[in-house]
Amino acid sequence: MFGQVSSYNGVHAVTERIDDVTSTGFNVRMQEEENLQDGHVPESFDWIAMQFGTTDLIDVALTSAGERRTDITFADRENVALLADMQTELGTNTAVMRYDNLTSNGAEIWVEEERSFDQEIFHLPEEVAVLTASTGVYDFIA
Repeated sequence: MFGQVSSYNGVHAVTERIDDVTSTGFNVRMQEEENLQDGHVPESFDWIAMQFGTTDLIDVALTSAGERRTDITFADRENVALLADMQTELGTNTAVMRYDNLTSNGAEIWVEEERSFDQEIFHLPEEVAVLTASTGVYDFIA
């Protein structure tokens, strides 16, 4: 399950938090920075759900990550693109997924909390869906 806020109706930055992902649905809510948690106007949210597994085109896997960098590996691909999204909301502070050191078969991922309210960045490990694919144009309809 991968999603993103896809509108700009409120003046403050917002991120989505996905939780309770099942084969029939999920919950999602928006979070502003911690010192603003006073609500946010409605926004549009786009999402795509995929089964876990590996094909010739993509890999979709479930792993976990907290505030420390976590090494992940995946099938070797040329010009790889990576998407990662939390599937749980175990840590309630405003946070986003980050990645670095992307190679053809691995990367480092972690959950990064924002620090507008306090400097504490500890975050419980979250379940994270990771999608990797070679960059390019694909025709999934044909």
